[in-house]
Order: sequence, then C-alpha cells, then structure tokens
Amino acid sequence: MGKLILYGIDLSPPVRACRMTLKELNLPFEYKIIDLSKGEHLTDEYCAKNPQHTVPTLEDDGHIIWDSHAIMAYLVNKYGKENDSLYPKDLLKRAIVDQRLHFESGVIFEGALRSITSQIFSGNDTNIPRSKIDAILKIYDLLEVFLKSAPYVAGLNVTIADFSIVSTVTTLLAFIDIDVNKYPKLSTWLKRMESLPHYHETNGSGALRFVNASPPVRACLMTLKALDIPFEYKIVDLLNKEHLSEEYCAKNPQHTVPTLEDDGNFIWDSHAIMAYLVSKYGKDDAFYPKDLLKRAVVDQRLHFESGVMFQGGLRNITAPLFFKNETKIPRSKIDAIVDVYNFLELFLKNGPYMAGSHLTIADFSIVSTATSLVNFVEVDAGKYPKLTAWLKRMETLPYYQETNGKGAQKIKEMIKMKDACPSVRACLMTLKALDIPFEYKIVDLPSKEHLSEEYCAMNPQHTVPTLEDDGNFICDSHAIMAYLVSKHAKDDAFYPKDLLKRAFVDQRLHFESGVMFQGGLRNIIAPLFSKNETKIPRSKIDAIVDVYNFLESFLKNGPYMAGPHLTIADFSIVSTATSLVNFLEIDAGKYPKLTVWLKRMETLPYYQETNGKGAQKFKEMIEMKGVTIVD
Repeated sequence: MGKLILYGIDLSPPVRACRMTLKELNLPFEYKIIDLSKGEHLTDEYCAKNPQHTVPTLEDDGHIIWDSHAIMAYLVNKYGKENDSLYPKDLLKRAIVDQRLHFESGVIFEGALRSITSQIFSGNDTNIPRSKIDAILKIYDLLEVFLKSAPYVAGLNVTIADFSIVSTVTTLLAFIDIDVNKYPKLSTWLKRMESLPHYHETNGSGALRFVNASPPVRACLMTLKALDIPFEYKIVDLLNKEHLSEEYCAKNPQHTVPTLEDDGNFIWDSHAIMAYLVSKYGKDDAFYPKDLLKRAVVDQRLHFESGVMFQGGLRNITAPLFFKNETKIPRSKIDAIVDVYNFLELFLKNGPYMAGSHLTIADFSIVSTATSLVNFVEVDAGKYPKLTAWLKRMETLPYYQETNGKGAQKIKEMIKMKDACPSVRACLMTLKALDIPFEYKIVDLPSKEHLSEEYCAMNPQHTVPTLEDDGNFICDSHAIMAYLVSKHAKDDAFYPKDLLKRAFVDQRLHFESGVMFQGGLRNIIAPLFSKNETKIPRSKIDAIVDVYNFLESFLKNGPYMAGPHLTIADFSIVSTATSLVNFLEIDAGKYPKLTVWLKRMETLPYYQETNGKGAQKFKEMIEMKGVTIVD
C-alpha cells in the first residue's frame, strides 16, 4: 500500500466526508491543509495535481484523484472488504449510493450551501434570499424521503453516501435548523451519524472552523476515516488566499479544496478523490476502465459535467428560460460557460478524449451538454483548438447523429422533442456504442407525463431519462450509462459486476452533484461568498424544498439514500444536507423519513468527528453573516 495524502480543509464538507471514509476503512493517511485564502489551491504545483484546483484531492502512491465522491468510491473499492457495504458491489444498491453522492455534490453542496456561503464570505452579503432557504427545505424533504424506509440515506447500512451528505448537511444547519417534527427521520439519521467512532475527529472538529466547513473536504475526510487510512491533514487558509499560491496551484490548478497528495501525486475534486480512495484502499474497459487512475479521471469528468457544466452552466440558463420565459441572460452566466470551455480545453491537453487516450462515457456525457451550451456561446476554434477538434471527432462516431446530433439541433427549437435532453442523449449514445437493442419511449414533459403516478412509481424524482431493465428501474443518465457499460460490455472493465447495485449508486451520486450541489447549495453560497449577497431569494429556497422532496422519496423503500445499506451516497448527501439546513429547516412532519435518516446518520460513531463539529462551525459563521430570506 502506497502513501495516501489527502489535501483539503476541515471546513469543507466534501473533505470531511472523505476523512470519514478513510477512518471507517481504518486506512492510514497524511492530511495536508490547503490554505485557500492564500491561494495555495491556485499554485502551479497544486493545479498540476488537480487542474480544477478544488479540494479534496487524493494522492495515492503517486496517483492523483479529486472529487470527494470519486475518492470515497475509490477507497472502498480498493481497500474495503470483499463485500463492503460502504460501497456495495450489488449494482442496484451501488446505483442508489451513487445517486445520493451526486445529489450531495450537485444539489446540497453546489446548489444550496455554496450559493449562500459564497455570498456571505466573498461579498459579505448577509441577506439570504428566501428562495435559498426554500432550496434547503427541499433538500430536507428529499433526505426525509430517502430515509423513509431505512436508517441510512442509501439503505440499511451506512455508506459513503452518508459520509458525504452528513458533512454538508451539518453545515447547512448554520442557516436553517432541521425541524424534528417535520423531519423526524432526517433528525434521527443525523444523531446516528454522530455516534460513529470517527465522526467528531473527521467532521465535527472541522465544523468548528470556517476553513473546515467545505462539504467536499469533509466528504473526503469521511472517506479516509471510513477506510481507516492514516493521513496528514493540512489546513488551507482560504481567507489568507493560500489556495491561490503558486505552490498550491501546482498541485491543484483549479485552486480549490480538497486536494489529495498521495506519494507525490495530486488529486482534487472530492468526488474523484473518494472514488480513488475507495477503489484503491477498499478491500476489494474502454468506456469505464478497471485501471484505477483512468477510472478516477473518468469519474472526475462525469462529476464536472453534472455539477459544473449541466447544473451550473446549462440548467442555470435553461431553467429560467423555459419555465419563466426569462430571455435576458446575465453576463455572469455566459462567463460561466466560458470557464467551462477553458477547463475542457485543459482536460484535452494530454489526450484526444476528455479522460485520456480512449473514448469513455465521460465523452458521451460531456458532448451532450457541450453541444447544448454552444447555443449560448460558440466555441472559438482559435481559442479552443483542442475542444473544437474533439467536437468534430465525436461527430464522426457512427451513432452520433442519431443519438446526439438530432437532439442537439432540436434544442434550438425550444426542446419540443425529448431527444434534445443532454442527459437522454448521453444514454442513447452509450446504448448505441454498446450495440444494445432497446425500446425508446418518449415522455411528454409539456403534458406532464413525468408527473403521473405511473411514472413517479418508476422514478420518484420524475426526471428523464429513466431506464427499465427486467422490472428494475434506474434513473440519472450517469448511473444509467455506468449500468449499461457494466452489464452489457463484454467484460466488467467499465463498471462493477453487480449492475443493479452500481447503477443505483451512480444515480444518487449525480443527483447530488448536479441538483443538490450545483443547483441548490452552490446557487446560494456562490453569491453569498463571492458578492456577500446575504439576501436569499425565495426561488432559491424553493429549490431546496424540491431537494428535500426528492430525498424523502428516495428513502421510501430503504433506510439509506441508496437502499438498505449505508453507502458513500449517504456520506455525500448528509454532508451537504447538514449545510442546507442552515438556510431551510427540515420539517419532520413533512419529511419524516428524511428526518429519521439524518438522526440515523448522526448515530454513526464517527459522525461528530467528521461532520458534526464542522457543520456547527459553519452554522456559526452563517449566523455571523446575518443572512435573510427575501420574497
């Protein structure tokens, strides 16, 4: 076993989640603090490890992985026991865990927590709009649903999903408490997580400091702790811009936390770090390779697409455009797309495809969204030569026009055909690439077919796409693609053998990264910390309410977010959910399962150590900002 190094800050929920995982797996690791305030995450050294310059970043024997969710999955897969419930091999169970992880990264962390904290700490704006608080409430609603029939967010057992979620949820508490009566299951889950042996060390203590509030860092910390990996934790002082120093940027070009250093190799982005750690240290090909480094890169790209490209870029424009007829697009949203192009160009620096030298599902996922973004900002061939060449390369695929080309064209026609949905197109491309026969049924969204009882019975989140395979239902394009590759590829190189379990985990992961993280948390904390916009619009709070509703639904058939067992999906979701509660309390009466789930997570022996304390500190910081909700 090589040396494990986790880069991050205690304040980060994702970092805390990774630490929880490492402790749970009993993995030795070094924890290096990245001073974001000093710009250490922007140094050439750090950016060389993690071009996205985020935390956490995991380094394992010279290999770099980022994104807490990816790190946790990696740790469990590599260092966990043969049948480790932290990240189950059963594909259906794993898919649930993955979905919970993505819900945390996209909705809880990005859409809710970051949307508020960025406003407070960057711009000193303590007036939090009501909409941002409502967004937290929606998150509580969904968490309550997730915990409806199981003690953990992904089922009967604690998983990395619980680690990730609890680290962020305990941060959200700084903005809005969880109403025990409205969210009995969520409240119970939180207490359950707090009972984990390593909770206070990996999540609780980090919550006591501002730099420890980062959900991504906490998620990685939870993963490291869950795997019981020894590591050195180095605090990155964001206030002093340590993350912008040349040294840190050399490790993580995106100058973010967490960043993981493992034997000289650097990894950033909490999702990638978690997957890397679990895969390498948990006891346990072309489209999704078995090679851990290659798989980690693919995971990072997938999370980048779901959280940054789709939710933060495309959905941030199309949601108000199609639902509110807001045709005036702010310059800031256009700038966000430019940032996406810059990163994509960087990703293609060392290979013809997004994750390296071979075509993977990451390319399918990214191209489906990229070809939609071009409707708002064209790709300048002179400025982005590699991105331009990649787009043309993708167009040469024999099944491109049928699965993505036509749909991309129709987005210009106000998306009257559901083929225009980027996530649906990504799945179609995967099906075609694998030459899998299938029946394609159009779901008429304008006619609200996705809201029918029949459809909601298949997909409580009532989104597209949804895959039905022999009576089993899977939703979220990322989870579907991983499932298809795992089950229908000629070997199990693309994904774990148990297809149903892995598919559920992936779905939860991307829901978290795109909806919870990007659409919920980030939508609030971005203006809060960047512009000090302390007034949170009611619309952003409503987004949190939607999240809560989904989480409550997820928990309908199991104690955890992904089913009967605790997974990394629970870790991811709880870390962000506990941050969203700072903006919108979880009504135990309305979200009984979510409330119970939170209490269940709190009973984990290492909950307080890895998430509780950090969430408490984050709450104190938010209270100091004096955020308010405006209608």
